[in-house]
Amino acid sequence: MPYTSTAAVRGYDVADDSKPYECETCGKSYTKRDRLKKHIEVKHTTNIQLFICNECSKEYCSDDDLQRHLLIHTVRYKCPYCGKRHDRRDRYERHVQKCIQNAGLLPA
Repeated sequence: MPYTSTAAVRGYDVADDSKPYECETCGKSYTKRDRLKKHIEVKHTTNIQLFICNECSKEYCSDDDLQRHLLIHTVRYKCPYCGKRHDRRDRYERHVQKCIQNAGLLPA
């Protein structure tokens, strides 16, 4: 069966946005089994090394994930309308346009 989108190729159920993989401990659900597995490992397993952000206390299971997260605490691209920070210019510009549209300053 041919796929019509990259989301379908990656294993997402694009038709109904269902999240069939549910954590038996807390009820949080996921679109993919590997994400549920990672959730259980990080949130419900003891003796796992966590990498914690010194700025906001978010926890990550790898240093790579923490380093990627830390980029949002830089002031490289900060939205002048809502203050949200971005690490990439393209995401920042797209976000600012949405803020402007939501404020009614530009037509949709």
